Amino acid sequence: MAAKNVISVLDFSGSFSPERALFPERIEGTWAFSVSDFRDLDGTMCFCSEESAAEIRRRLGVVSALPADCGGTLREDCPSQAGEGIIHWIDTGDYHYLSYFFLERISVPFTLLLLDNHPDDQPSVFGGDLLSCGGWVLTAMERLSMLRRVVSVGPDGAVTVRERVSGASSGGMDDAWRVIRKADLYDAGGGDSESRVENAYAILSETVSVGENVYLSLDKDVLSYDFARTDWSQGELTLSGILRLIQVLQGRNVLGVDICGGLTEAKGASVADFSVNARTDAALLDALGHFVSREALFCSRRRSILMD
Repeated sequence: MAAKNVISVLDFSGSFSPERALFPERIEGTWAFSVSDFRDLDGTMCFCSEESAAEIRRRLGVVSALPADCGGTLREDCPSQAGEGIIHWIDTGDYHYLSYFFLERISVPFTLLLLDNHPDDQPSVFGGDLLSCGGWVLTAMERLSMLRRVVSVGPDGAVTVRERVSGASSGGMDDAWRVIRKADLYDAGGGDSESRVENAYAILSETVSVGENVYLSLDKDVLSYDFARTDWSQGELTLSGILRLIQVLQGRNVLGVDICGGLTEAKGASVADFSVNARTDAALLDALGHFVSREALFCSRRRSILMD
C-alpha cells in the first residue's frame, strides 16, 4: 500500500465532514485522515475546562509512541491514535487553543509562526488558568520553556503581549514577539498587494532562520471572505498571498502544523460556505505537502522532537 501523508483531525463541532465531502479526489489520494471525535466533551467551545483539558491530553496519548513497524513512514495501515500526524486540523476558530496541546509536547527550542486575523494573546475572560481561543498564545508564552518566539502575521491593531509576559519563558529576548500587522499587508483600498506580501515574506525570511525549528499555526480567518468562511472577523489576505507566505517554511525544520477556521451548520453554514473552505483546505494541503511530506515523518525523528 502506498504511503500517504497523515493529517490528524480533531472533531469538536462536526464541521470537518461537510468540508471533506467536497475535497477534490487528489486530496483523498495523497492524504490519510485520522479522525478523532471529541464532540462528547463539555466545556470546550472557546475555552477549555480543566476536566476537558485532562481528557484531551489523555486521548491524544503519547504521540511519539508510534510502533517501530511503521517502516520508517506513516502509512494508512499504521495503528492510529488521536494526535497522530504532523498536520492537525483542529476545527473552527472556537477551538484554536488546541494548538497549545501540541506545542507543550515540543522538547526543543522553537518559534511559533502564527497566521491569524487575531493575536490570541488576551488574558482569559473565563478566569483562572483556563485555556481559551483568544488567549492561548499568551498562555504558551508564559508557560512553555521551549517556545522562544512568536512571529504573528495578520492581526489588527497593536499587540501588547510583551508588556504582559514579564515572567514568560522567553524572558528578556528582544524579539520574543514579532508582528506583521494587517496594515502592513493590505492596501488602503482592501486586498493584499503583491509587493506587500513580498515584503512580509522578506521579513519572515529574515526573522525565521534557515534550519530553525518552527511550528505553524494557521487560522483561516486571516483570509478574506472570498477564500474562507469563518465565524470570526476576517482579514483580507488572498489565497495566493497566504500560499506565498507559507513558502517561508522552505529550509526550516517544521515540527508541526495546525489549521483551524470554518463554519458549522449550527452557525448557518451553507453548502457554498463548505465548498469555499474545502477549496482552500485543498490548496493549503497541496502547499504544505511539500514541507511535511511522508519522507519527513520518520518515527525516530518524531520521538526525538516530541515529549513522552
